[in-house]
Amino acid sequence: MPKKYIIRGLCFGYALLVAVGSLIDTKKAPRFDFVFEDKIIHFLAYLMLCVFFFLGLKTFRIRRGVKNAVAITLIFGTVLELLQKVVTDHRTFDLFDLLANGLGVLTAALLIRKNKTILVKKLETFM
Repeated sequence: MPKKYIIRGLCFGYALLVAVGSLIDTKKAPRFDFVFEDKIIHFLAYLMLCVFFFLGLKTFRIRRGVKNAVAITLIFGTVLELLQKVVTDHRTFDLFDLLANGLGVLTAALLIRKNKTILVKKLETFM
């Protein structure tokens, strides 16, 4: 199996994990007891998701990988927030979640741009 399929699988698997985590009832989930716990989780989840989308897009040799990864991640997060409002009765739409998602995506984009040469070289070496 070519290694690019492993990267694509990780990208898809992580996106699925974020989607499921966004739509299930988390009232009984373990909690960390610190301020803005939910927003920090959103920030980190979408930072990682944007990086995974960037790497996944690179395996398809798609140009403008950072811009496309940012756009896909922001759309994905917005759709999930809207689904929380429409599909579930235990989750709610929250603009601050969207803000945390966006800040995570922006941070990922900045980190990717700063380290793009290294990331792409490592990815090409892996594949």
